[in-house]
Amino acid sequence: MKLNIKNQQNLMQRLRYIAEKHPDDVTANIASDLAFRMENMKDVVDTATWTDTDQAMVDYAVSI
Repeated sequence: MKLNIKNQQNLMQRLRYIAEKHPDDVTANIASDLAFRMENMKDVVDTATWTDTDQAMVDYAVSI
């Protein structure tokens, strides 16, 4: 699945929020890392290359 620009920006905003506010450092670092990698991807983000950890973080970010 590929995310369009609007979906990418929304997801990165949620990931940054988790990175800043989550009390668990591991969760915060995973969110920060994924947001950083998404910022460095060109154009459309392809979720097919994400690990299970990345996908779990996205699921968590969307659920809150």
